[in-house]
Parts: sequence; structure tokens; C-alpha cells
Amino acid sequence: MHEMSIVGNVVKAVVMYAEEEGVERVTGVTLTVGALHDVVDDLMDRAFRFLARGTIAEGAYLHMNKLPLKVRCRHCHAAYEASLRVRETLVCPDCGKQEVDVVQGREFLIENIEVVPAHSQ
Repeated sequence: MHEMSIVGNVVKAVVMYAEEEGVERVTGVTLTVGALHDVVDDLMDRAFRFLARGTIAEGAYLHMNKLPLKVRCRHCHAAYEASLRVRETLVCPDCGKQEVDVVQGREFLIENIEVVPAHSQ
């Protein structure tokens, strides 16, 4: 379950940010995750809830914007969506070649951290 390792790094970064900014607590975290990370939403959510316990992010929600795998044919330069699980989708629909470069799907970003500022009522 690589989700635990991934989320561990997210929680560390979020807590470090929150402590540096002096916020009261973190209420939500939004990630952008490319398909090549092959994460399972439910496992990510459970790992986040578990690893955030006892931190400034305890009780925060985790939202993920998932990006599909997109590739570009090295021969005709057509760009199209592919699947990690269906090898045939790596065959270019325009020229039939199977040599591609990944143009989307590697992303992993903390897009947003929602917080309650210190001393707010």
C-alpha cells in the first residue's frame, strides 16, 4: 500500500506549512494526482485520516483531483488518453505506432490547504 507513504509526505508538508504560518488548524487539503501514481481514493482518504491524528490537520478532509494519463505519439505527434491497465491504448489511434511520451499523468501537487487562522472566532 504505497498510499501510506505518499500520504505521510503530504501530512508532513501540510503540518509544516500550518506551523510556519501559525494557523489554528487545517480543515482541508486538495491534491492533484496523475494517473501514473495509481492511487486508490479510499486508501488515500483512510491513510490521511490515520496519519493526521494528533496533528493540526486532524479532522481535515482530503480531496483529490485525478488527472488521466495522456501521451503523445513520437511519430505523428497525436496526443490522446491512455490507460495503465489496457496496453492497447498505448497504440496511437492515428498512425498505429506504439512509441509514446507521457504528457500528463506524473503530477502530484498539494493544490490547496484550507485553514482556520489563529485567533479567529
